[in-house]
Amino acid sequence: MTPRDKRGSHEPNVAGVTRNDDLGWKVPWRGGTGVLSVERSAFRRLASIVIDGQVVAQAAKPTLENPWVECPIAADDTPIIVVQMQPQRYWNKTLVFVDGLCVDDGVALEIWRTHKPAAMDRFEQGFRGFLWGPVGIIALGVICALPQLAQFGRTSDQSWLAGAGIGFLIGAGWLSAVIALVRWLRTKRSWPWRLRRFIVGFVLLGAPVLTVLTVQALTSVH
Repeated sequence: MTPRDKRGSHEPNVAGVTRNDDLGWKVPWRGGTGVLSVERSAFRRLASIVIDGQVVAQAAKPTLENPWVECPIAADDTPIIVVQMQPQRYWNKTLVFVDGLCVDDGVALEIWRTHKPAAMDRFEQGFRGFLWGPVGIIALGVICALPQLAQFGRTSDQSWLAGAGIGFLIGAGWLSAVIALVRWLRTKRSWPWRLRRFIVGFVLLGAPVLTVLTVQALTSVH
């Protein structure tokens, strides 16, 4: 293995802090060295790749649906590839590869490609964050248990503690089922994202309301 191969074989740091694009990267250019930078505007869909003040290429800005955008630069001898990536919402990262190696960390482009962020459709984008995990499950369970705990604090009746436990299990179990449904719907990318959101919304909000109305109707009859 050559020294260059060793330098390009270690694992990339996807979460690492990239340099400010305004500072630029030094790249071989027209028989010498040029400074490459990436200029983005909030009002344009394309980013401009600039070398020594001259726009040499334009590329689409990354999105959560297309989080990895490669743009090859027509250089004289050494191939240059600029990659824009968006691992998370509101966070863009720029990588510059010269002769197949990243200028910042020396990792090969092929290795970086194996670590590129996965694309997310609009359904997946709507169900992300800590609320759709253990924190949300515990929080909803506690909320459902609070009324019974308040009654126990006023009356010291032990039965309210049992009711609090049941309330916690109902709330946590219900949200766990919804999260399992969301994970299953993530695999159904052929379904329209609006349909999948409607299914989750119905289960999350519509089903409990219908259940309460049905119980009220049955109890009023008897």
